[in-house]
Amino acid sequence: MKITSGGQLKCSDTTIIDEAKGLWIAAGTGTGGNGTPDGSFIDNGTIIYNTGGTGSAERFLSGLRWHYISSPISNAFSQVYFNDYLRVYDEPSAGWGPYIVPTTVALTPMRGYEAYVNAASKTDYYTGSFNTGTES
Repeated sequence: MKITSGGQLKCSDTTIIDEAKGLWIAAGTGTGGNGTPDGSFIDNGTIIYNTGGTGSAERFLSGLRWHYISSPISNAFSQVYFNDYLRVYDEPSAGWGPYIVPTTVALTPMRGYEAYVNAASKTDYYTGSFNTGTES
């Protein structure tokens, strides 16, 4: 199933998406906060994976610029942004924290980060369990 730019899908409590065909959310004319197209998936319940408990997501990042990001999965690490500059947003100071250098730092769901792609455009990949239910 593919949801194109400007489209939306509202599912009932028992909607089943065939994992052999997958669900694709196309980035369209909406923006990810910095002028680049972005798509989103918001789950208000439970996801049951028939693939061993994981899903995957991709995020396109233009080269030589900052991007605002947040992890779509519950178990991502800073390794996703290897060779990029990465820092976390610090709410108490209303500014950006120090650069995250180790590749083993957990990316907390619902936490804001910014990544600077220090080369050509690229796509980053996340594999794991999508954030689900109430987050705060």
